Amino acid sequence: MKVAWSPTNKDNFLTFTTSIINLYEINSCKPGDTVPKGSLQVTDENYATNIATLTDVNLMKVVEWYPGPTSDHLVAIGQANGKILLSNFGRKGESDLIGKEFVPRHLRYCSYLAWNPVYHHLLCEGLDKHRSDCCICVWDVNACPTSDLPYLSDRQRYTMQDNIVSKPFIEIGLGETTSSFAWFNLEPKTFVAGMNAKVLRVYDIRDTSKPHLVAHTKYVNGVCTDPMHESRIASYHENHVSIWDVRNFEKPILTIPTDRGVMKIDWCPTRAGFLAVLSRDSSVVKLFDIRHSIIGTEELEPVIFDRTLQPNKQHAVVNFTWHPTCENRLTTVTPTGQIKDNQIFEKLPMSFNPSMTVSWMFGKVISVQDYTSEMDISLRIKQRTLQGYGLHREALWNNAVVVADEPHLHALWHWLDLSTTLICGEEAQQQQQRKGGKGRYVGVLDLVAGDRSERPASNLVYSTWQYPEGAQGNSSDRRQVKQYHSEARSRALQLCGWWYNREPQDTSDPLSLLLDSLVTENREYERAAAIAVLSLKIGKAVKILSAEAARAEDGHMYSMVAMALSGFTEERNALWLQTCSELRLSLNNPYLRAMFAFLACERDGDFDEVLRDENAMAVKDRVAFACMYLNDSKLNVYLKELCHYLRQAGDLDGVLLTGLTGPDGLELLGRYVDVTSDIQTAALAVIYSSPSELTRDECVLTWIDSYRDLLNRWKLWHQRAKFDIIRHAVDKSRVPGQAFVSCNYCGKSIACNMTLASRPRASHYNPPPNNRPKSTICPGCRKPLPRCALCLTNLGTLAGSNLYMQKDKTEYEGKLTSFDSWFTWCQTCRHGGHSKHITDWFREHAECPVTGCLCHCMTLDPNSQLQVDCAA
Repeated sequence: MKVAWSPTNKDNFLTFTTSIINLYEINSCKPGDTVPKGSLQVTDENYATNIATLTDVNLMKVVEWYPGPTSDHLVAIGQANGKILLSNFGRKGESDLIGKEFVPRHLRYCSYLAWNPVYHHLLCEGLDKHRSDCCICVWDVNACPTSDLPYLSDRQRYTMQDNIVSKPFIEIGLGETTSSFAWFNLEPKTFVAGMNAKVLRVYDIRDTSKPHLVAHTKYVNGVCTDPMHESRIASYHENHVSIWDVRNFEKPILTIPTDRGVMKIDWCPTRAGFLAVLSRDSSVVKLFDIRHSIIGTEELEPVIFDRTLQPNKQHAVVNFTWHPTCENRLTTVTPTGQIKDNQIFEKLPMSFNPSMTVSWMFGKVISVQDYTSEMDISLRIKQRTLQGYGLHREALWNNAVVVADEPHLHALWHWLDLSTTLICGEEAQQQQQRKGGKGRYVGVLDLVAGDRSERPASNLVYSTWQYPEGAQGNSSDRRQVKQYHSEARSRALQLCGWWYNREPQDTSDPLSLLLDSLVTENREYERAAAIAVLSLKIGKAVKILSAEAARAEDGHMYSMVAMALSGFTEERNALWLQTCSELRLSLNNPYLRAMFAFLACERDGDFDEVLRDENAMAVKDRVAFACMYLNDSKLNVYLKELCHYLRQAGDLDGVLLTGLTGPDGLELLGRYVDVTSDIQTAALAVIYSSPSELTRDECVLTWIDSYRDLLNRWKLWHQRAKFDIIRHAVDKSRVPGQAFVSCNYCGKSIACNMTLASRPRASHYNPPPNNRPKSTICPGCRKPLPRCALCLTNLGTLAGSNLYMQKDKTEYEGKLTSFDSWFTWCQTCRHGGHSKHITDWFREHAECPVTGCLCHCMTLDPNSQLQVDCAA
């Protein structure tokens, strides 16, 4: 059984054997539905219904659909005796071609039929060998005795008797044999045929006296032309498939071996360079994509992308056909007559745009999906960049304003700002020297709980409660509270944002400044009240909460907490403790809970309820509290446990503990990038903590390069340039670029400013005009610079002598030399000239402008080649 799709109706196909032709129509169905009796289940969603049958033609060998525009289901039937019958399954039709017969002079076996893809009235027939007749006959199905076709005036070879045509339009191959035939789709007046089992010939129907091209080869079976390529041919012999190009027809451009003998090959009609190959007794159809193959090189092994289609594992495939219009659709037939309509699913080539646009291609259809509505990390990075995130070098706290809605990033930038301010201070620099150069941006863990061999123990001090005015706690016998002080702990409190005056000349109480800032600027009343209580200032906390209770809509909660604090006494009677415990459990704010937990456990010295609450205070406030109330051993254990937890979670709040100078800080940033993919923050944090060992780590360099590449892909050139400027300005340890244009004679730089950079000179050095170097000579050896290949004047610009001119050249209009006069040269032949001259030359030429140079400089430029490909 063989199968063929209709070229005009995508839902009709036919099957035929030697005695019957069945016409089917595709219908859709739902999975699980019962298929009508007599129908064929071709896919899970489609079945084929028999709509016509033709049985009155015997010994059918070949059936081909008529490709012209008709609704009559017209087919050409080639019989074993060589006759051709045009039929439409016995239906009534308007076409005058129905019922026509074409009979060769000598009856013999018909091997193939082929309609012309453009001139639909031409039908080619291949016949067995006859010593006095031709093996290829091209029939004109419109031929009649009264035909007025212009090209028939010289060929009166037609006779019409009872709708029978006995004279072909063209006859080729007298006394020869033919095995295959194919028209060229884009050159429809030419065709290729396999002849005598040893030669491929290309003919033109306008001159059939001799073949147009000849290739002597044994690959003459199954010849077919690529419908999407004007000169590509495929043929086979035994277990090899050859690919030909009529522009070089001497030998195949590619040969594809198969495991078994080939039965059929056919090009995909909807995709260029896609060839299907069916081998004998095989259950798979192999699909070869030759567009990406290495063609025309004998030194390299050809690389062929192939796939296999296996419609049925239990049965072999005896025939297949491509759907003429639907992409990637191939129909197969098994020996039992089972027909399977297969959809070829390809690996989808996808492209992800940095602007959150995903595009993919299936066949010839390109789909685009925009995900800008979803706030992906890349979109957040872009939005932050456009808002100047990370570009505020002078006042780092401005970077925290950009990410005010992201608490972890907000805390990171405040820590960087505090650390930078402390480092820049004179007192911080002296402290840095005493610490032995351990690093600039050290964390609290290294300051407080690091190597303690040379660090003295913390001092135990006693502080007293500060009650509200008129409270009972103002008696002289108030109990004192244990606290611990040391230089390292004081520095840690400063890094946490406690007890620090930003202005050195400010003598105000730093804690009061912090509380006032939290209340007036940040509106963090609960945190301000908690810090006041943790600093033993009960009166200040009551004042803050009472003021907020008068303003807030839910002020009753603040009033209740203020009332409970007002009743605090150092005796802590059982009733007060029970009341506060019940109130603490009903509070959702972690700072309000921390206040009562501290008041309840301060006497016992066990602060786990304050430090280890599931919904605890911010990390910086917990660390500050621990530095005030835990002894050295407990503080060491707590900070290490907290640091380990934050490091594993990738929480940027842990930078306060790890710092950005050692492996702990690198591990924390690496984990943060793994969790969030935020390379922007990681790169900026490392940049602003320079110089340090982290800036030379390979992982850090990858973050920086990835962030720069992302900005370039977004075309945020200004932001990327500012990032580079900050990077080089902050990291003083970076080595400046060493690339420069050198002289051919002495090898020194031709830039005057580089020459004078190493010379000591006065601050107002301005040499006499006569001693200024000329711009067209080397400032080192005084030899002339190369000449422009077009204007033949010596190269050189005034830009190199800007050190000799004490003028402000920061503005564009103040530049000494325009880009048109810059040096430009080919990296291959080393010839060049002024930029404008070279640009004008290569607008019209591809070769080097220097006489005798055979270098094609223009073709070596990847950007120029890309433009040529796009234009093509």
